[in-house]
Amino acid sequence: MVKKLSDKHRINLREWKTGDAPDLTAAINNKKVLDNLRDGIPFPYTEKDAAEFIAATLSAEKDALYAFAICLDGKAIGSIGVFRKDNVHRYTAEMGYYIAEPYWGMGIMTEAVRQMCAYIFENTDIVRVFAEPYAHNIASCRVLEKAGFQYEGILRQNAFKNGQSADMKMYAIISEKKEPAFRDIKSRITEPEVGEIISYAAIDGSPEGVAKEAAMYLASDNLHFYGWVDGGRILGICGFEVHSDKVEIHLISVAEDRQKQGIGSRMVTALQKMYTLPLEAETVGEAVGFYHKRGFETTAFPHPEWGEKYTCVLRTKNIFTAGALTEAHRSLLSTLKKCEKVLENEKLQQSQRTLTERRTAALRIALTLIEKEQHQS
Repeated sequence: MVKKLSDKHRINLREWKTGDAPDLTAAINNKKVLDNLRDGIPFPYTEKDAAEFIAATLSAEKDALYAFAICLDGKAIGSIGVFRKDNVHRYTAEMGYYIAEPYWGMGIMTEAVRQMCAYIFENTDIVRVFAEPYAHNIASCRVLEKAGFQYEGILRQNAFKNGQSADMKMYAIISEKKEPAFRDIKSRITEPEVGEIISYAAIDGSPEGVAKEAAMYLASDNLHFYGWVDGGRILGICGFEVHSDKVEIHLISVAEDRQKQGIGSRMVTALQKMYTLPLEAETVGEAVGFYHKRGFETTAFPHPEWGEKYTCVLRTKNIFTAGALTEAHRSLLSTLKKCEKVLENEKLQQSQRTLTERRTAALRIALTLIEKEQHQS
């Protein structure tokens, strides 16, 4: 009887290394393994074949193929890959996998599939991952089911393997991505895509300057580095420092293909909601327009190097946009009308009447404050 692996922390996924060729060869050079895979893999499988496979995965387009070694205690014992589709299916990807026969039935493959899906949904914009195991491969079907995949149907005579037609089953898992989030991404500050976004706003946008900027944030606990993240992709970044009386923005920038889509404004609003403190930034002429359009008060002052710089301040009284104020007013007014309707009921119990009257009074006060804020803005 095969013993289940109790410590899942011993299992991890990582990029292939050239030194993995012997372990890869040992895992796949087995007819039982190959019988459950697609055609095109040589048999016998040599270390030369393994070396060529590893080289191909390491040089593949990063956004199209995600291929990792399945490791147990650091040793490669199998392979798992996710292959992005194209055209209208560009947010869908197919998964394939295998492990060496000695490790079958230990729960390793299920854990590897879970880890792979978590990685894909956290770090890419892929929303659906599917797999097509042969219908007779019950073990692979169980792996997918235990990893959270849903069975979507039978694909009749979908393959021709070992000289005969074979049915396949369709399994898929859908990302449960939340709405775009403004969150701490300091751990990702050295990633190339983040560096590119930094370069758009940094004083020194060269690779050396960006690296210096990243090192400064990593070295300081007082400097925060947040990003606007959607489906794992970082669309905007914001570096800032929190003081007792203000939040000082040092850096704010948006990915080139997402500029002028409101992401900068959303990051400013998110900062306001997080700290309810005035926001302050010091910038040069090219960027002052960004802050001015978002309600910041801008004041110019002479600077020996730049000639002129600007202090930009957004005070807490301007936290709510006109749209937000209008929506809040509409919501409170609707609730107030409902309360007044309840009070028209002559049979209303006294305790409920008192509670509703208090609520009505509070709503009227809130409406007065919002109307005053609308008038001032």
